[in-house]
Amino acid sequence: ALNYGLFENKISRCSVRVDDMSEKIGRDVLGQAGLDRKRAPIILSEPQYYYEIVMNYHGIERRSFMDELSTLAHEMCHVHEFLHSVSVTDHSPYWADLMRTIGLTPYALKDSNPCEKGIGMGDRVTHRIDDSGAFKRIARQLIGEYSFGRY
Repeated sequence: ALNYGLFENKISRCSVRVDDMSEKIGRDVLGQAGLDRKRAPIILSEPQYYYEIVMNYHGIERRSFMDELSTLAHEMCHVHEFLHSVSVTDHSPYWADLMRTIGLTPYALKDSNPCEKGIGMGDRVTHRIDDSGAFKRIARQLIGEYSFGRY
């Protein structure tokens, strides 16, 4: 539903899993997107890369479903960038602009000010959910449809 509603179904070759990320990258990291190394291309002349989003279950147990969906959408923006951008850097201007387009405002963790349009963010980034954005509308529909109850 998020892929269809926010990204026009343009995110492909991507899996999502939940894992304990505390030993690998820290308990406070809520999600991570990257190349799925277990499904690397077999024919290197025409690579078909697969991507994976990993959600930290430590976040799931202490955050609302709305917040978890927003983290998933944040990571989906990374995968969209991997698939559709020429230059991929962590929290790049392309990624930040895409976040704003779907209704999430990116913030550097060291700063309470939102990033400016066309500016990258660095490596420690969070976001806020825009009340009038597409993400919040679609996430509320999803939550209501599946009767998760808590936002």
